[in-house]
Amino acid sequence: MRFSELKDEGIENSLFMYHANKLINRGLVQKDEAGFGLTIKGARWANYVDSSLDLTPLTPRPLIQFIIEDGFGNILLAKRKGSLQQHLNDYLLPGNIYRHGYPLGDNVKQMLTELFGKDCGYQPEPATIADVIHTANDGFVSHIICYLFFVRTDSQKTPVLDHPLFTTEWTPKDDIDHDNLKYRRSELLPLLFERLPSITPHETFLINI
Repeated sequence: MRFSELKDEGIENSLFMYHANKLINRGLVQKDEAGFGLTIKGARWANYVDSSLDLTPLTPRPLIQFIIEDGFGNILLAKRKGSLQQHLNDYLLPGNIYRHGYPLGDNVKQMLTELFGKDCGYQPEPATIADVIHTANDGFVSHIICYLFFVRTDSQKTPVLDHPLFTTEWTPKDDIDHDNLKYRRSELLPLLFERLPSITPHETFLINI
């Protein structure tokens, strides 16, 4: 994004650039002729801290995600937007970070409301608790503990609410495999759908990318 797109009218140019340069010097942001953008370090930081920017010590990151299937063998996937897509991966399951201080059931209900609206009426079924450890080729380790739920719907007509970081799309379940280049950067998805027929209450995924 360009300077004029990022800076609020009430902020002085010099103050904005002072803080922007702090982020640049930390390696979180880069600036070129096109404008300001996240570095891979910045994308990882933004992905880790969540929208409240509450940075905590590195621990396994708790997530809740949904395997949402219609009656015709299609799966609802989330697709990242912007810099996070460029630096991390393209596709993942819909869901969100586990909200600290709220029971699992309340978290699940809130996330389904965010996706489909408050009257969606879905009854999610537990699938597994996944221990997912990604090791990137530069040695960076991303570790999540994910509560996975099955959600079944009769059609694709259910409205999916807009999200600032993701879009959603339906895709045939059988297309999500290792041979499909579309999911090459989303290593967990092919592994997960390969194991789904015999999924256990606890699954470990070790991914080297």
